[in-house]
Amino acid sequence: MSSPATRRRLCGGVAAALLLVPTATGCRGAEDPQPAPTPSASAEPRTGDTTTSEQPDPEPEPPEPPEPRSVTVALTGDVLVHNGVWQTAERDAAAQGETVPDFAPMFAGLEPLVAPADLAICHLETPVSRPRGPYLNYPVFSAPPSVLDGLVDTGYDACTTASNHSVDTGFTGLVRTIDALDARGLAHTGTYAERRGAGQPLELEVDGVRIGLISMTFGINGLPVTEPWSVNLIDVPRALAQAEALHRDGVDVVMVAIHAGTEYLHEPNEQQLQVFADLTASPYVDFVYGHHAHVVQPFDRVNGTWVLYGLGNMVAQQEPERRDTFRGIVARLTLTERPDGEFEVEDPRYAPTLILNPTTTGATRVLDVARVRRSATAPPWLRLLARQAARSTDEVMARPGVQRLTADGL
Repeated sequence: MSSPATRRRLCGGVAAALLLVPTATGCRGAEDPQPAPTPSASAEPRTGDTTTSEQPDPEPEPPEPPEPRSVTVALTGDVLVHNGVWQTAERDAAAQGETVPDFAPMFAGLEPLVAPADLAICHLETPVSRPRGPYLNYPVFSAPPSVLDGLVDTGYDACTTASNHSVDTGFTGLVRTIDALDARGLAHTGTYAERRGAGQPLELEVDGVRIGLISMTFGINGLPVTEPWSVNLIDVPRALAQAEALHRDGVDVVMVAIHAGTEYLHEPNEQQLQVFADLTASPYVDFVYGHHAHVVQPFDRVNGTWVLYGLGNMVAQQEPERRDTFRGIVARLTLTERPDGEFEVEDPRYAPTLILNPTTTGATRVLDVARVRRSATAPPWLRLLARQAARSTDEVMARPGVQRLTADGL
């Protein structure tokens, strides 16, 4: 925020003025001059007198209005920990003489895109296991809890957790995941360990801007759940009521994360189109975004509000022939205060990312495509993958008003 403008000051002092009185005429000569009478303070000035009066100080200039508040938000898609992903983390740990899977080297390529944001939000699709496992692969996931340490090291502040895999290991695994997030200081919403407060949005304050976040999923793969309140399923009327209540309580921005879509399809399906349209019809919903399709889906404006249908995978190891599942984005939004005090999404941007498949490259790595393409030391095969990822992602994401992020997330 800019400081108030410095008031102008008058330069120099005010000099005392001389009061000139004309010489009297009459019978007395010049040789007998009479002293000029000294006027009393109450004397009326006569014709010919000159007086000076101090002018009032000019009105001080009003202070400059404060600059509008503004925060940046970085968003990424599914954290989907397949066996090749956690095995890479195990090898990275072993190289340092450690036994706990280390995800920091895997995610390090995202840090320049994620960490500079005022708020960075991931989507944790899978539950986490006990500290030593067992770790489980598709179709029922249970990831090493140290994946959360890797997210913290990369710069994430919060995660949405409502997904079709939320109860892969039952209510016990759901609670364990929430406890692990809490232990690392990662804020979260979408799944709940206690009935009290279940389903409530997450509230975050970033540089004085209050942000509300709602997370919902289309389903839980038909798995049994003993506590139906523990996972937020898509419920548009409830979300709209929550968004209104958040704004009335002084929250500045409400974002809604929707876990839905047709897997591997770049275009939103009917459910997404309907849900996003219904949500953005409300003046209390400021941004809607999604994940689950495992490939990127476009930005758009719906009812005058920016939306992003799908972020793609942040990390995963799916079928090698589905190349676009190894491509995602970091999306960045700027939330800016308008003169009326409301906030709006400005300058939506994206950075294409690339996941290296450990079966072909030896290790899972999540990379910023732009950095790879600028690198003078990247091998030709990696530069080719980056070029292909950039082209594929740009074809989906390019929309009027949407730009690519430049170097280092700027």
